[in-house]
Amino acid sequence: MSAAARILPVLLALVSLAASAQATLPTGPDLATNGWRQIEFRGRSPTRFEPYGAHGLRIVTDSSSSMLSIGVRIDPATHRCLSWRWRVDDATIPATDLDKRGGDDRNLIVSLGFAFDPDSATLGERMRHGLARQRAGRVIPGHILFYVWGGTHPRGAWISSPYMEGAGAIRVVEPSPGDHGVWREVSVDFAADFRARFDRPAPLVIELAVGGDSDDTTSRSSGRIADLSFKPQC
Repeated sequence: MSAAARILPVLLALVSLAASAQATLPTGPDLATNGWRQIEFRGRSPTRFEPYGAHGLRIVTDSSSSMLSIGVRIDPATHRCLSWRWRVDDATIPATDLDKRGGDDRNLIVSLGFAFDPDSATLGERMRHGLARQRAGRVIPGHILFYVWGGTHPRGAWISSPYMEGAGAIRVVEPSPGDHGVWREVSVDFAADFRARFDRPAPLVIELAVGGDSDDTTSRSSGRIADLSFKPQC
């Protein structure tokens, strides 16, 4: 069976889950079977991702950077909240400046990618998105919200992504270093966050990704993310 044939039932299951009260993303026992795929960056060693139970991930970064993503179809009109638990078990990543290109390592990342809406996009946004999609060779989000554990900015701060020219926004959920070995529960109203950052209603969520990033500071981190769930309200 092809990889696409294995993943399709998982994506359809996620669409069905989105119509219920809560949709929790599956991980174990096999990431690929559950629809997850790794996004690697040229010239960077990839971060390691492992299932942690049925609904969790262990993320180990060692002078590395990559993301693990899954395709979803979540309508913010019915499910506007994302919740999860995360913890850093051990890390040597220093507090970095997250708005500095090439010097913005962080322990853990949860990101949401939103469908590109050409009707609400400016000409410049349409041109940039077209070029980015051509380079990626696949359908890519039009805007991304990043929720991170790391950085020098205070808890709750918003930073424009230095890589996305106004199409990406970073929220510091837990600044560095944070308490290691302690689970933290997080809930975000991503529909409200999207409107506040991009001044337009949130379109469909088409991708969720997690990651760890330590390549710029040649450091390391080990952590976990569990129970990623879409809900009607926070």
